[in-house]
Amino acid sequence: MVRDMLGLKSSSNVVYSDKMIIYHLLNAGVSRTSVSNVSNTCVDSLSEGTIRYRLRNLDLDMLHQNLNKNLKIHGLKTVHKKHNQFAIDFVNIPYYGKEENSGDTIKTKPKQGTSRFYAYASIYIILRNKRYTLAMKYIRKGETLKDTVDFLINEITTNGFKIKGIFLDREFYTIEIINYLQNRKIPFIIPCVKRGPSGGIRKLLTGKKSYSTNYTMRSKGNEATFQVNVVVKYSKGKYKENGVKYFAYPVYNMDLPIKNIFKEYRNALE
Repeated sequence: MVRDMLGLKSSSNVVYSDKMIIYHLLNAGVSRTSVSNVSNTCVDSLSEGTIRYRLRNLDLDMLHQNLNKNLKIHGLKTVHKKHNQFAIDFVNIPYYGKEENSGDTIKTKPKQGTSRFYAYASIYIILRNKRYTLAMKYIRKGETLKDTVDFLINEITTNGFKIKGIFLDREFYTIEIINYLQNRKIPFIIPCVKRGPSGGIRKLLTGKKSYSTNYTMRSKGNEATFQVNVVVKYSKGKYKENGVKYFAYPVYNMDLPIKNIFKEYRNALE
């Protein structure tokens, strides 16, 4: 499967087989390091130049398409299409070099010494505490989070999967995403992001008991009104502090008791 996705079609008598190329790439991926570092640190490994030469004709769009195709093929063999719970995860990978192809990275608030990141999001099904990834979206400059969520949801619904509910990463706590999901009547849970030293969602983080209320988020002339479930936890040394700890989640059509939301969300995405 990986060989086909990468478009490797070398003859059997080459010095470095397709399998060796794949193992090298898997080593870099699993180790969360670069191809160059694997070449420098592993005995008898291929050179970085060899890897780059063999992948010189690799087309990112083709790879993206083939990956999603294979993920769904194997997913359909493993899980049912009945109503299931899904999660959408957002990943930023720091990039420190000079961008070779314009738009391959996105720009965000600086962290880890850079403001440039490779970004992607994936959607996976949650079944018996196991995760089965069904699609991913490589995010380029200019593509919005709504574009990403729309792509991932359409990838699974067009293949017959029924959505019981979706847990989304904190990056998706935006007016645009919340309105999009509510308009499509897709049940969801997203953690609130506390922005600014006061006001906003912070005004709801009070009391000694968990509760549910309605809240309207506003920004730059846009707004979204939604239900917020505020979960009160007594840390007792957990979360690196003592006393009361508040967690707030926009919730839409998810049939979960408030007291269970914190645990369910952590199981889905953390």
